[in-house]
Amino acid sequence: MKKTILILLFSAFVYNTFATPPLPPIGKRWVLNEDYSDEFNGTSLDNFKWYDYHPTWKGRSPGLFMASQVKVADGYLSIKGEKMTKDTVVNGETYNIKCGAVISKKQTAFFGYYECRLKASKTSLSTTFWFSNRNKFNGPKGCGDKYSQEWDIQECIGRAGNFQGSWFSAGMHSNAHYWYTDCSSVNTDNRAPEVRFESNELASANFNTYGGWWKDENTASYYFNNGTEKSHSFYNAISPKPFPNPMGMNLVCETYPYPWIELPTDAELSDPQKNTCYYDWVRAYTLVDAAEVINKNLVANGDLETGDLTNWSKWGTPGPTVVSDPQNVYSGKYAVRIIGPGAPEYLLTLKPNTNYKLNCYAKAITGSITFGLKSNSTSVVVVSAEVTGDEYKKYSLSFNSGTYSDLKFYLYAQASEEGYADDFELVEVDNTTALIALYDENIRLNKAVNQLLASKLLNFQYTYMANEDRSLHLELRDPNDQIIKDTVITLYAGYANTSVNLSLSTIPTPKNGYKLTAILRPLNSTDTDKISVDESVFSVLTGIPQISSKDAFKIFPNPFYDNLNIIGLKKNMNFKIRNLLGEVVLEDVINNEEIRLGSLQSGTYILETNGGNFVILKI
Repeated sequence: MKKTILILLFSAFVYNTFATPPLPPIGKRWVLNEDYSDEFNGTSLDNFKWYDYHPTWKGRSPGLFMASQVKVADGYLSIKGEKMTKDTVVNGETYNIKCGAVISKKQTAFFGYYECRLKASKTSLSTTFWFSNRNKFNGPKGCGDKYSQEWDIQECIGRAGNFQGSWFSAGMHSNAHYWYTDCSSVNTDNRAPEVRFESNELASANFNTYGGWWKDENTASYYFNNGTEKSHSFYNAISPKPFPNPMGMNLVCETYPYPWIELPTDAELSDPQKNTCYYDWVRAYTLVDAAEVINKNLVANGDLETGDLTNWSKWGTPGPTVVSDPQNVYSGKYAVRIIGPGAPEYLLTLKPNTNYKLNCYAKAITGSITFGLKSNSTSVVVVSAEVTGDEYKKYSLSFNSGTYSDLKFYLYAQASEEGYADDFELVEVDNTTALIALYDENIRLNKAVNQLLASKLLNFQYTYMANEDRSLHLELRDPNDQIIKDTVITLYAGYANTSVNLSLSTIPTPKNGYKLTAILRPLNSTDTDKISVDESVFSVLTGIPQISSKDAFKIFPNPFYDNLNIIGLKKNMNFKIRNLLGEVVLEDVINNEEIRLGSLQSGTYILETNGGNFVILKI
């Protein structure tokens, strides 16, 4: 097998597979979106995630998408192009080349970062990584007009030749299409300006990483082998927000329009050293708050906090109801009550042959209540447990989904029996994604933060990469090498760009030579366990510098929580707020004696005004 990249098992080859998404915005972290991520480490395509064909497109003639051309082996997804033994006619179109498509079953890919490591076949067939809608949406004019989106992170071929599109054989080529059918049923392809990365090497020579960051309805950025960012805006002459809808992922080998790209030769289609493209992996990331706990519970409304049985079904008289009396709620505001005969039930959609654990907190007031899992169509019980006792206890059911496609769990009470339950949770066990050393784990203090305002509350910016939840040990020493703050915080798995406030017992003396040491460790580990260490030496400054002139003004409070008050300013004074990297994060005009800054993340900033520059601290 190509890849066995478990945590703490590192090799030179594995290092090259580490994920390197772009730096997230301050206060955010990238977390893996498993719906559109696959290492292709198995022996077959994951049919829970992927089609091995395109559900709405047969392929561009003369290339026909065929499931026979798709294979997963040796840690790669491969799609082979081959010549057919005879022409095939489908819906009036003639095909004579076997191509392939792997298409995500879900169409929920939305704003986020998506990357793919691939090597093109050594032919003029395409090797692509792109997103699209499989349906059209009502257009902005409301006259029966329609539109759909297409986002191409990478489109390439594997060899050059004497044809117009020969340049598609090297580098990275990214685009976005706003497909629009107007009120007269005229369809147009409205393209964004193409983003191109040049390379002297054919796309079939080696594996390359192609990444795209779909930032919002209007913009995207692209990265070739994790290099310099290039960006463009989507076509917006028809709609001011042209990309507002989720899409599906496409990994496709197809024929391009002739003669722009010439068709592959019979010789190269019959050569196994040339006719196959390879996908090493695809990965997707979503931005969340740095301190947000990711809920992997597969039961929607498992805590009943909607106040009703939304997403559930029920049967029986009187059957199940949602209650809010505190003595019968385990956590939150609501729980489910069952009086038999009857049951609340929840239908599941699960991966086949996968291990799961189903949990809940429950109690029985009279009799015993059955907490179980069964087939919806056959009523065959897979696993169950009896709930007894009038105090809440945790009940867990472990099972493998096997070949079942219609499982549901239930809380069943017979006649005259009564019980309560809360906090239903279903989680996947032994999730292989969690075992992948996705990141080269590290902690990095922002060295630009080399001076801080003298205060009992000091703010430090840092980034980290963690494959699972970790501990961060922070040790702050004064210029005399005395520890003045020693604390441990929990970091959540992902790639984060965030900050921490250290609350001190006294205000540090303005001086150079303070040192902050950051140590990334496993959770609940000893002081000797160190995954990564970083240090920053900095100076502590005195308070806000004042201007001594007739236009002098004061800024307070500093540090601040939400708003800054300013006295002595000129009317309509312009201001900018910069972070310590020099990036403008806010720009406006002051028209009263207050600046509202509640939207800023905690941290140290520079306030630039016509009257001078000031260090401010948001807490």
